[in-house]
Amino acid sequence: MEARVLRYYSNLHRENKCFLLWVEAKLLAVRDGRFRLRFNAFMHEKLEQLSIYIREFSVREGTPLPAEMLAMGLMGLCDGVQFFYTVDPQNMSSEWRKRCWEDFFRAWCSGATRDER
Repeated sequence: MEARVLRYYSNLHRENKCFLLWVEAKLLAVRDGRFRLRFNAFMHEKLEQLSIYIREFSVREGTPLPAEMLAMGLMGLCDGVQFFYTVDPQNMSSEWRKRCWEDFFRAWCSGATRDER
């Protein structure tokens, strides 16, 4: 399962054709209060869904970590990697992207909680 998750997130930046639309939606949410309310509700739903997946994965891996915090961190990392790749793809090698995700998931899956056992 860990390998599939790593493979999915390692290629996400190339397969997300709607990324720039998401950036525009986030910018609009900053400027438009009515839109912000709906957009934030949608984003909280996405965070909750991701938290459920993370919670299930954490139980399987035996690493009881704060799912909500990890969901927000994962979404931020996805946005950041995607943004850097969109702006400067030549300086974002596939090795760097792979390493970024591997390090994140390694820290998550074999973090302090597991080491303390």
